[in-house]
Amino acid sequence: MTHSHLLFAVALATGEIVIAGTYEGAPKFGPFTLPAAPTDGWSGYTAVLAPSADTLWAFGPPMPASNGFILSAVAASASRIALTGTFTSVDFGLGPLESPDQSEYLVVFERSP
Repeated sequence: MTHSHLLFAVALATGEIVIAGTYEGAPKFGPFTLPAAPTDGWSGYTAVLAPSADTLWAFGPPMPASNGFILSAVAASASRIALTGTFTSVDFGLGPLESPDQSEYLVVFERSP
């Protein structure tokens, strides 16, 4: 079973909507299927929706919610999104980051056209 929770939504002047939150299972956002969350927890996601509600892109970094949380989302555009939060274990696509204690992160996702 898949569940997701919307934690943040940002409406852009162009009509797109940026959403971020947590999920369990392997949810689908339009054509994008996110990686399965760990069986013992939740993972985080961010996605951009067109004004028509079609999914432009979605990303779910392996981040068990017991080990990390998305605290805020800011969007400069539909292709440039910043997330902040805390983690002990997370992989934003460049390899795993580990921290012995809850550490803060700031990550910027930039989607090429």
